[in-house]
Amino acid sequence: MYRELGDIEERTLFRNIYFSCESFRNHNWNDFFGDLCQDEESYIEGQLLRIYDDALWPEPYFDRILPVTLTPESCESFLKSTSLPITARDFYLSKLFQFLYVALVANFELKPGETEVRERLEKFLDGIPIACTKGLAAFDWHEFYYDALNCKLDDVLRRLPLHLPVPKRGPSSEKMTRER
Repeated sequence: MYRELGDIEERTLFRNIYFSCESFRNHNWNDFFGDLCQDEESYIEGQLLRIYDDALWPEPYFDRILPVTLTPESCESFLKSTSLPITARDFYLSKLFQFLYVALVANFELKPGETEVRERLEKFLDGIPIACTKGLAAFDWHEFYYDALNCKLDDVLRRLPLHLPVPKRGPSSEKMTRER
């Protein structure tokens, strides 16, 4: 059996396009004012620097960027606009990587080119099952940013799974009750 590039131990690794595609870094959307607005990464970086410098949450407008950017519609529009050989899972995980990594760089003043945090973050994200990627818009980034303000970097990275949305469980208990 042949494996595709990136397939290790029967699991396909996501292709993180954050560092290689500027148009991807600026593919951030917001619907706070009722219509769709695009936000460049520099705006997100500026807001995050302000959070960590002043310990104040940014304006309500900022809260809508991650959920709207991680919608299936946003993913689909990016996939249609690029010739990169990526999947929807690559989009969702790369985009969550962007939001998390930019926050970690801003708060912990990581040096350009560092790889340890990047690799740990990619490993964490790669462990997210394909079935859960469309639900990443519900990632609890308020708690993540709170952790980043109040915990050491290792603790922030260790606590990342706590901020993932809980997958919805099917009505298995109803089925079991009916079958009895």
